[in-house]
Amino acid sequence: PTASPPWRTARPDQATPPGQALQRLLSAYRARAPGASQPRDVWVSPFVDPMARAAWSRAFEQVGRGALDARDLTAAVAAMRAATEAAPERAVAWVDLGVALARAGRLDEAIEATRRALQRDPQRVVAWRNLVRFLQAAGREDEAQAVLNEARRLGLVRAPSRRGPEPRNQSPGPGRAPQ
Repeated sequence: PTASPPWRTARPDQATPPGQALQRLLSAYRARAPGASQPRDVWVSPFVDPMARAAWSRAFEQVGRGALDARDLTAAVAAMRAATEAAPERAVAWVDLGVALARAGRLDEAIEATRRALQRDPQRVVAWRNLVRFLQAAGREDEAQAVLNEARRLGLVRAPSRRGPEPRNQSPGPGRAPQ
């Protein structure tokens, strides 16, 4: 039988506190870094193989989301940052980092992370929506309006609501009429 990939075996269960889960996953990840003294196994290439990088990134994101749910913002930001380091090409990892940073009150960093997501995937509607919201929360209304106008020009969002721009092709939600 083949051994499970380390991103699966290092992944915590629901009962593991987020900080502890992050440390376990980081230890397993770093053990596979170039120059690590531990013996390597068949799953050693998170630094070379794009599929392994993405798997590690998703594992860090899962820990980060658990930390957000537990309101452990320090662990959430650290996990999401690890996700972007594992696979910097993954836009969703940057979106998640932006959310964690915004919840931690670090809006300038959240804006930067969200801009990086858009550099990697300009069609990612949630990144446009989050960027507008983060800019508004930072009191940068003119910049938020410019971003919203660009998203509209690209056909990615429709008219804004009180919560921010509505994604295109998404149901308006209960009790709201389609626009």
